[in-house]
Amino acid sequence: MKRIWCGIGGAVLLSVLAGCHWGEKQDTGRPEGFLPPEVVTKDWSAYKKRTEKLVVEKRYAEALEHYQWFIDHIPGDMDMAGERRIWGLGGWARLGKLYPPARTALAELRDRKEAGLRSQKSVSSAETVTVLPDLQDIGSINRYLGEEERTLALFRRLDAEQPVLAQLYWPHVEGWMIDHDQMELAEKYIPDINERWEALKGHIGKTPGYHARMIEEDAVRLAKVARSAGQKELADRIGRELKEQLQKTVPTIPSE
Repeated sequence: MKRIWCGIGGAVLLSVLAGCHWGEKQDTGRPEGFLPPEVVTKDWSAYKKRTEKLVVEKRYAEALEHYQWFIDHIPGDMDMAGERRIWGLGGWARLGKLYPPARTALAELRDRKEAGLRSQKSVSSAETVTVLPDLQDIGSINRYLGEEERTLALFRRLDAEQPVLAQLYWPHVEGWMIDHDQMELAEKYIPDINERWEALKGHIGKTPGYHARMIEEDAVRLAKVARSAGQKELADRIGRELKEQLQKTVPTIPSE
């Protein structure tokens, strides 16, 4: 298993467990016969530009085929996971706003993945390497389609029936759960809020840009969970120490 955490708070797991290999069809519903030159060149920048050009030219059916192929064949390992889910699934969802058959196809992909998970009675720790990428895809699709309540329903079922998988999936849904006041689950899956905070606060101000904001958001969420759990002093301390850490990182303007 390969896992790289970005944001020690646990809300963001940037890399994913490898569960897809080159040439393995992932059943997106794409017709057979499409084979882009990038299979050989691996020039995915060119592939993306060509796909986006098809959208601009309103050649929507061809663009859909390109998105489907990308999701079919790009592996969900840590090198391409972001491209696959952000550009691949995200672009597919944006195409769906212009071309309803694309939205239908994306929802059907999500439904097939959910059905596959429901057919499994239990998942061992060793088997999560193949199952977790499907869960990540489902969560991404639900987010892009504005149907995140489906992710909550799926997680509740995993929590009840497949705790090993629920534990691994939690970092991917933690932020949404806390933001939507699922405090019972948050308190269960963050058993030691203080320990999490101590691990997180040293990274505030040391990670640039987008990830820095995510770490700060994690801190605010931890304070929210602490307050919900009746740990008001801890919640107040997190807020106070977060403010202190942020003040230390504010660049100063040299005096003349």
